[in-house]
Amino acid sequence: MDITNLMNEYRECVRTLWNTHLLGKIDPDDVWGMIDQYDGICTKLFNIMVLRQTDRSECQKAMSYEQYPEPLLFLRVKPNPQSCVPILINREKEACGYWDYPFDWKNNAELDLRFIDCFDFALQSFREIEYYRVRVVGPSGFPELIGRDALILCKYAVVEVVSSEMDI
Repeated sequence: MDITNLMNEYRECVRTLWNTHLLGKIDPDDVWGMIDQYDGICTKLFNIMVLRQTDRSECQKAMSYEQYPEPLLFLRVKPNPQSCVPILINREKEACGYWDYPFDWKNNAELDLRFIDCFDFALQSFREIEYYRVRVVGPSGFPELIGRDALILCKYAVVEVVSSEMDI
């Protein structure tokens, strides 16, 4: 089941919440407290706007501050197979903040990517929230990538609910 529109609605909601309603109200002495509160709100909104609509309200997406968050394996993110979609892959299997692992983008339609969270490099300023953070779970033809996190531009991806967590 394609839920790309639900994901886009969620991204727009949390982007607007941050940029319009919270960004100008950050107390310089409590920036990280505000970011953590916002993250908690995003988790609740994700449950309401996405997980409930897919009959998975018992699940919860990871908090953005988790270093190696668990993906929601029933949410597959598929790169657009019609084009060479840029994908940024984490340098280390344990997330390290560097998204520069060398990879030939021409092969990314073959990757099995599972949703972790929406992502933006900016934490304390205006956010676009233009990436999906995903975990590479397959295929076996890319053993060096399995278990690594990656970033893919949302505009080049489709998100779907799969019936089996390891559906390919």
